[in-house]
Amino acid sequence: MRNKIFISLLALTTTLSTNVWAASSGICGPRYYDSTSREYLNSDTCTYTIDDDGLMIISGTGTYTGKGDHDLEWLRGVKSIVVNEGITKLDFDSFMGALNVTSVSLPDSLTKIDDQVFTGMGNLKSIVIPSHVTEIGYQEFAQTGLESIIIPNSVTSLGNSFFSGATSLTSVTIPDTITSLGDYFFDGTTSLTNLTIPESVTSIGYQAFYNSGLESLVIPESVTSIGAQAFEQSNLNSLVIEGDASAFNDSVFYNIGRCIGGGCTSANNKDVTIYCKTDAGCDNKSLKDNVSLVSFEKDINGVYKVGENYFSSPENMASQTACSNLESCTAEAAVYKENKAASMAGGALCATKQECLNLMDMVSGLAKDENGNSFQCGSNTANTIANCSAYAKSNYIQLADLFIAEAPISQFIQNETPTAQESGNATNHNIKRIYTIEEAEKVSKKTGNTFRLRYK
Repeated sequence: MRNKIFISLLALTTTLSTNVWAASSGICGPRYYDSTSREYLNSDTCTYTIDDDGLMIISGTGTYTGKGDHDLEWLRGVKSIVVNEGITKLDFDSFMGALNVTSVSLPDSLTKIDDQVFTGMGNLKSIVIPSHVTEIGYQEFAQTGLESIIIPNSVTSLGNSFFSGATSLTSVTIPDTITSLGDYFFDGTTSLTNLTIPESVTSIGYQAFYNSGLESLVIPESVTSIGAQAFEQSNLNSLVIEGDASAFNDSVFYNIGRCIGGGCTSANNKDVTIYCKTDAGCDNKSLKDNVSLVSFEKDINGVYKVGENYFSSPENMASQTACSNLESCTAEAAVYKENKAASMAGGALCATKQECLNLMDMVSGLAKDENGNSFQCGSNTANTIANCSAYAKSNYIQLADLFIAEAPISQFIQNETPTAQESGNATNHNIKRIYTIEEAEKVSKKTGNTFRLRYK
């Protein structure tokens, strides 16, 4: 099935190369049957325009369906797409044929992105998913040029083959609202070397990491089901299974680290170490001779023990970075646990502090475009950096700007240079930016102040 998914896209590319594209406009609302003409027509709740420069603007309310007549030529010349406020859903396959798109701006009103909306957009390197979207369909970013993405914690459902064939993908943030990573989810993501699976995930599908570039991966204890051949031909050096593997498919580790196909020999196989809790059932799975199985124990403080060695995290265990002693390891494990909680999209404003600073630069006007010119998000009408305005709206508010006002700087937990800002009754008071909800709660208890969001 995996090899057949994108045949239509390959055929489409060939077809489009011989056709002529022109600017256009029309209606793109939901289809209905017109009894007079005896045809299926689009409703006028949604309209679109495409100018000579390839800018497509979608306006109206409700669902955008495209033209609905499978005319693949009409989007050939589109280079950027702006979906205006009022549109709540992007329908199945509705951008089919827009293979030259480099930027997409989505509105806050959007709540659902149906199957294959962005599939095959090989020039689309980044996109911001608005914070009201709850469902995103299958093959959504398959065969795209996407390099990084943050899935907001409003999203509760992601489809199968979500990133399949996205060979440029290097960074993904999955929120702790997601419970399943479906079949072929990261299939062929050869540039993705690191990934954190949130502890909300309970199931991982068939060949979910087939031929992925991941070098090391931790499967959290929450995962109780993994499909067959989930790690086949992946680039893994180490895999940590924190929970019970007994219910995993018997072929879950089939061909992990192995080179399969023409030209492959045993010399092309990688040695893979699988770390699994004692008596967790990993030894009952099909393991090839390139796989070593290492048993570990984990105490109530989160310290991992392999033989006589102690480790403060599963990542350190996988890299064999041992603690000097149990006492120091217990302290390090507590810090690791706190940082891990803060790194999840559902419990943190930024994945890293640098990410927060970058976002603040965007809004304050300190960011530079590709020509070295300063700009400010929300005012770059020329769309100098794709999706800037949408990025600021959907991410800056929810990720970057939780803060506490009206307390002396000395009372704040982290000793950093304060940033002078004005917001409501915080005018003329010292203001300290903080970066996680956990920090905000601690400071609130310590100072008696409350925390709030700017620009809300």
